[in-house]
Amino acid sequence: MTSSLKIDDLIGDNKYDLQWQMTRCERLAMEQVLRALTPSLSIEIGTHRGGSLQVIAEYSENVMSFDLDAELRNTLGQRFANVEFVSGYSQQTLPAVVERLNETKLSPEFVLIDGDHSESGVREDVDLSLKFRPQLPMVILMDVCFYPGCLWGM
Repeated sequence: MTSSLKIDDLIGDNKYDLQWQMTRCERLAMEQVLRALTPSLSIEIGTHRGGSLQVIAEYSENVMSFDLDAELRNTLGQRFANVEFVSGYSQQTLPAVVERLNETKLSPEFVLIDGDHSESGVREDVDLSLKFRPQLPMVILMDVCFYPGCLWGM
């Protein structure tokens, strides 16, 4: 009897109930990266409805979520005890976090960039993320690279 593994077996669609904005293959890739890393600190730039956050929070000890929506702290905060919600434009809020984490020699091991979808916004998020001084290997994933602005920003 042969058993064939299907993508459905690899993607935890059944255990994640918040809406995702990623394709199934993107979900699979991100979940496998997180599973391999099990980061002590992860950063998500662009949380939206929390679809990817639910996976990042599952595999990470601590998460910092950056999003424009200040209500995320109220709507998702009780669900994710290990997540710190930072409200505002990442280009304005992330620099102080980068500085603080570098000073304390803490650094994320995983960063998901999926916030501002303009060319300049993506470029600034990438540039800011590259200012971390990692103490351990750091993986940066970027989503929506097929949008022209995002692609040029990357």
